Amino acid sequence: MRWALGQTAYVYVGKESAENFGIGKDRGVWGWETSVLSKSANRDDAASLQPGDLLVLGHKAPGGPRIAEENWRQVSIEQVLFMEVTRPLYDSADVVWPDRPYPHRIDVRLVDARRQIGVDELGHRGMDALRLSGCRQGAPILYPGQEVVELLGEPELEDIDEDDLDDEFEGEVNGVALTTVRREQAWLKARAFGSAPMVTCDLCGERLPRKIVRAAHIKRRADCTEAERRRWRNNILAACTLGCDDLFEHGFIYVDDRLRIQAGPQAQGLESVLAFIDARLSGRKVSDRNGLRAPMFEAHRQRVL
Repeated sequence: MRWALGQTAYVYVGKESAENFGIGKDRGVWGWETSVLSKSANRDDAASLQPGDLLVLGHKAPGGPRIAEENWRQVSIEQVLFMEVTRPLYDSADVVWPDRPYPHRIDVRLVDARRQIGVDELGHRGMDALRLSGCRQGAPILYPGQEVVELLGEPELEDIDEDDLDDEFEGEVNGVALTTVRREQAWLKARAFGSAPMVTCDLCGERLPRKIVRAAHIKRRADCTEAERRRWRNNILAACTLGCDDLFEHGFIYVDDRLRIQAGPQAQGLESVLAFIDARLSGRKVSDRNGLRAPMFEAHRQRVL
C-alpha cells in the first residue's frame, strides 16, 4: 500500500554541529542563519516548506561533503533524521542553540532516525542533495513533487498495550523505512477492531482473520488535514487484502453518494477485475456512521473519478 508525501528537503549537518543536531532532534526545530538563506533561492526554498513535507537531516560523513562526487556516493552518513514539517518558516529570537541564533526556523516532528546509511537507502538523489547542502553551509536542497513511499510491516497485536490506547493517536504518525512507513496502522487496527481475531471487511462483507484486514483510509492520507489525520474514526474503512484494499485505494472501485460500491474508471476494460467486482462488490452498501463518512467517500470519488 502506498501514499504520497509532499516535497522533501535535504540538509547536511557537519561534524562540528553535533550538539546542534541533537538539540534540533530533541526540541523539534531546525533553523538557518540569515547569511545562508540570503544566498541564491535558499530563502524561497525554506519558505516553501509546509506541514506534511519531509525534512531529511544528515549528520557527519567520512571526508565531509566536499570530497569527490564518485567517492561521496560510497560513504555512509553517520546519522540521518527523517522529520515531518509541522510549522512553516518563521523568525524567532528565542535561544535554542548555543553557538548561533539561527533565527529562521521550521518546527518538525521526528519520524525516524537511522545510522550508517548511504546510497542504497537514500538513493543517488538523496545523497547528492545532502552533499550539495553541505557545500552550501547547510542550505535546504528541495525536491518538489511527491515522494511515493511504501507501507511496510506492523507490530503484532501482542506488542500493543491497550491501556495506552486513547481516542487520538499521540505517537508519531509516520515511520520511515527509507521508503517511509506509517506507524499508526497497528494503533488504528487496535482502536478500530479491538482485540477481535476476526474482522468483517466493510467492502466485501467477508469475516476474515485480522491479519488480512487493513484499517484503510477512505480519504487519501496525503490529502488529509492534520485534524483529519488525528480524528481518524470518520476516515477508516476495514478493507481486506484479498483485493478490496487495493481496489479501493487505486480507484478500481468507489462508493457513490448512496453509499453503494461501484466499479471505478480504472477497472474499465479489465474483464477479470470487473468480474471480481461484479461477483463480490458491485451494489453492496457500506455504512455511513451517522453521515460522518460521507465527506470522506466524496473526497475519494473526486480523486478517482
